[in-house]
Amino acid sequence: MVHLLAFRNKEITKDNILKYEFELLKGPTDFEVDFDCDALLDVSEDKRFNGNSLIVHEKHGAFLVEKTTKELVNEFYKRNTVGFALSKVLANFFSLKHYVPFVFMYVVYMPISGGTRKNTDWIGLHLMNSCRQNKKEAYFITTQGFIIKVTFPKGDLDSRVHDACVLCQKCVAIFLPLIVAGGVDVRGCVFTGLVVKFNTCHCPLHVKVNLENDPKIIGLMFINFIIDHLGIESVNPEEEKKHYRRFLSRLKKHY
Repeated sequence: MVHLLAFRNKEITKDNILKYEFELLKGPTDFEVDFDCDALLDVSEDKRFNGNSLIVHEKHGAFLVEKTTKELVNEFYKRNTVGFALSKVLANFFSLKHYVPFVFMYVVYMPISGGTRKNTDWIGLHLMNSCRQNKKEAYFITTQGFIIKVTFPKGDLDSRVHDACVLCQKCVAIFLPLIVAGGVDVRGCVFTGLVVKFNTCHCPLHVKVNLENDPKIIGLMFINFIIDHLGIESVNPEEEKKHYRRFLSRLKKHY
């Protein structure tokens, strides 16, 4: 592992990390991805080292792991039990089709390109204080004051961060009232980073954050998403989906 203090006076990039000897880049034994990762950087095409991902971690520093970034992100289910399913439901609600981030309350990991079906770099927006774009490069300043630079091949960085924040705010808007209603004393989050950057935005997407948060509507939203993604291979899949919806509707009335 390379301590992040080694990057106090220079940017954290793949090239700068991979300048270190392989022995120094070995990570903790049996490391499991957690929400303290500043970034998950894809190096699967670089065959110089025995590793597919570079992890930039708040506590452990920078190190290599054999798992790909795709595998690492898909293992977030070990932290929130549902993995990417929640993010996909929220993205479906807002009709966001590309660059779907991982969202769990105030934790947000944003893909730099692509999504869960391919290897890409991921940035933990909840651990970033600010960001800026310079043509096809993105710069993030962590809450600890380090600069992470990644290649940003396509799109507008502010727009991408905005959409990720929308999903975050919707997630909080859905679950926070339910948690409070259950008698839990919520004191707020001690770290929010960039996920609150657009809290005062009044665009159509943000207006929708405060709509349709009734538990019945939320339940229907999840049910519809699950049914629409069942992958039914019958002759008339849409008719079969209607059957599922009618059955679930009767079941809810019964209980």
